[in-house]
Amino acid sequence: MRDAARDYMNRGWSVLPVRAGDKRPALTEWKSLQRKAWGAQQINQWWGENPSDNVGIITGKVSGIWVLDIDGEEGITALKQAGIEPPPTYTVRTPHGLHYYYTFDPEVKQGAGLLDHVDIRSEGGYVVAPPSIVDGILYEVVRDIEIATWTQIPEKLIRSTVERASERMAQREPGQRPQWVTTLLMNGAAQGMRNDSATKLAGYLHRQGLPADVIEAALTKFAELCDPPFPSDELRDVIRSVTSYRVDDPFLWQGEIIPQPLVDSYANRSMRFRFEAYSLEILLEKIETRGYSIKCLATVTVNGGQGYVATLDLLSFSQQGRLKKELGNNPWDWHGILSYIAQIVRRETESSASVINLAKHEPEPDGGWIVDGFFRGNAPFVMFGDGGEGKSTLLMALLASISTGTEIIPGIKPIKTGNVLYCDWEQSEDDAANLVLEIAKGAGIDKPDIVYVRMSSPFVDNVEFIKGVVKEHDIAATVYDSVVGASGDDVKDDISAQAFFQGLREIGVPSMLVMHVTKENTNKPYGNSYYYNFARGCWKVEGSRLDNGNGIHVEMFNTKMSRGVASPSALGPFAWDLAWEDGGLTFKKSDNVSETPVAKKAENLWNRIKGLLARGDYITVKEIGEELERPVNRIHQVLKAHMGDLRCEPVPGSKALKYALIYKDNITPDFSPDITPREGDRRYPLSPIGGPAPDIANENEEENEENGASKEW
Repeated sequence: MRDAARDYMNRGWSVLPVRAGDKRPALTEWKSLQRKAWGAQQINQWWGENPSDNVGIITGKVSGIWVLDIDGEEGITALKQAGIEPPPTYTVRTPHGLHYYYTFDPEVKQGAGLLDHVDIRSEGGYVVAPPSIVDGILYEVVRDIEIATWTQIPEKLIRSTVERASERMAQREPGQRPQWVTTLLMNGAAQGMRNDSATKLAGYLHRQGLPADVIEAALTKFAELCDPPFPSDELRDVIRSVTSYRVDDPFLWQGEIIPQPLVDSYANRSMRFRFEAYSLEILLEKIETRGYSIKCLATVTVNGGQGYVATLDLLSFSQQGRLKKELGNNPWDWHGILSYIAQIVRRETESSASVINLAKHEPEPDGGWIVDGFFRGNAPFVMFGDGGEGKSTLLMALLASISTGTEIIPGIKPIKTGNVLYCDWEQSEDDAANLVLEIAKGAGIDKPDIVYVRMSSPFVDNVEFIKGVVKEHDIAATVYDSVVGASGDDVKDDISAQAFFQGLREIGVPSMLVMHVTKENTNKPYGNSYYYNFARGCWKVEGSRLDNGNGIHVEMFNTKMSRGVASPSALGPFAWDLAWEDGGLTFKKSDNVSETPVAKKAENLWNRIKGLLARGDYITVKEIGEELERPVNRIHQVLKAHMGDLRCEPVPGSKALKYALIYKDNITPDFSPDITPREGDRRYPLSPIGGPAPDIANENEEENEENGASKEW
C-alpha cells in the first residue's frame, strides 16, 4: 500500500489512509488533506506503522480530479436510460462497480443519488483506490490511460444536491406539511418575526432529516418574501445554529404526542431544548441528578421574549405546576413538556455508556505522537509548577516547534507539524505576541503561526466556541493556561473537573493543561485530583533565576505517563538555561539536573520524620502519620529505607513497633532551636543511646519541606 500511495503522490494526488479491509478513513480528521497533500515522509511513516491500511485519494481541487462512482449494473442502466455515456478515461473496478476518473471541474459538485446508483466524488470527498481490499475484493485498474477532461458534462450530473433537493421540496404536496409551514413558505414574515419564523422553519426541516444546504435552498424563497427581505447571511446563521441540535424521538404523554424538540448538550452540565412549534426555548444549567430528583437552573423563553429564570426539580409535579402558573396561560401541556425533558436529561446523564465487545471493536487510530511525551491523539496532559518558573514559556516554544517543525527546545523535537491553539486566561495578547517574537528571534526562524484566544469566562462555557476555532483552523494541538482561570471558582470541585475533561473529549485534539502548585504540596497540581488522575501524562516544572539575572534555569520531570512513549528518552528529566539576549530568547541544554521530585519528596518526608524522632521519645508509625498527616503505608516505606538510622522496640500488648533515632559516633544535630516543648507534647527529650539528647526537633517543618533543606546528622 505504501508504494501505491507514493505513486499517487507522484501523480499529484492527495492520499488518505483508509482502515484495513474497510472504506472508512483511518484518520478522525482529514480536512487538512483537502488543502495540502502528504509528502513522502508522512506516507512512509503512516504505512510503515500501518502496512495493512487501505489507501484512498482525496477528490477535488487538491488532487485535480473528480470521480464518477457507478454502483453495479443498476448504475450502468441508469446512465443509459438518461442518455449519458461517460467518455473513456482512467477507470478502476471496485467491489461493486466502477470509478471513472476525470480532470477536476469546479462545476461538478460532490453528491449522491444523482441517478439511481450513481454518485459523484469531488470537492470534499474521496475514493478508495487500488490495490485496496474491501470485503475480500480487490480494487484494480481496468483501463490504465490518461485521465480525460469531460468537456460537455450533462446537466443531470452538474446540478447540485441542493438544487435537486429544493426541487423535491417544492414538489411536496402542501397537505403533507403543517399549515403554519405552508403559510410562512408562501408569505414570508414581517420585521420582528423573521428570525423566529426562520428558526421554526429550519427546525421543522431539520426534523425531517434534511442537511443544512438543502434547508438553505428550501428557505431562500421564504427569505425573499419577508418584509423586508431576510438577509442571506442571517438565514445561514439561523440554519447553522438549528442544525447543530439533534432531534429527539416523539414522546407520548397521557395519550397526546408532545412535539419533538431540538436538543443540544454542553460540557458544563447544560442542555438546551427548542420547541419551534411553540416558539419555546428551555435552557437547563447546573444539572444535577441525584436519587429521585433532577435539579437545575431553568431559563424559559417564550416567543423570543424575556426569559423566566427559576431553580427547578424536573421530577417535582408541584414545581412543574409552579412554573406553569408563573408563565401564565399557555395552551401547552407543561407537565408533558417538562416530563419529556426530564426523560431526555435522565437518559443523557445516567446512561451514556455503551456495551462493547472489545474482541470485535476496532479502535479509532489516534494519529500517533505529535511531540513524544507531550501531545498525542485527543489525550489531555498536565504541566504544573509554581508561578514564574517557565511553564508558559516552554509551552509557547513547544507550540512554535509544532507549527514550524523546528527543534526550539533542545531534546524535544516535534514528530509531526500542524496548526496550534493557545487559550489564555492569564496574560494578554500583547504579552503572548512578544513572547512568540522573542522565541522566534532566539531560534532564528520566522514568527510562527499560533492561533491565540484571550479567554475570560470558564472553559466549560466556551467548549462550543473552541470546537469552532479548532475546526476552522484545523488545529492539531492546544494549550489551556491555566486551569485555575479556566475552571472559574470550581478548581477543587469533582463535578466541574469531570465536565472539564468531557469538554476536552468533545474538542477532540491533544491538550496541555497548565496548573499551579501550593507551598504545602509542590509535587501535585493544585485542584481536584481528577486533573492529575485523568491526564495521560504529567510534567512538573521547577525554575530558578540564573546568576546573571538575565534568564532562568528550568528543570522538567515526568511524574506520570500512561501507556508509555515512543522513546524512553522522552521521559527526561530535562534541564535548560533560558536566556534573554538582544531581544531574543534562547534555550540551552543544561547538565545541571536535580533529583527527581519523587526522590525529593521521599527525602523531605524523612527529614520531617527525623524532626519528630529527634524529640527523644519512642513513637509509633501511627503517631508519625497522624502528626505529619501522611498515610501509614508511606511512613512504613520511608522508615524501612532508613533502618540503619533507627532503633525500635515493641509496643506492649501489640505487634506494632515504636521507633527512635540512633545518634552515631556521639554526634548530635548541628542545630539548636528553641528547646521549649510544644504545649501538650507528651514526648519530652530523653537521653538516647550513644550521646546526649538533642535540644529539640526543627519546629519549622513546613518550610523545611518547601525548600528541600535539612541539617545532616
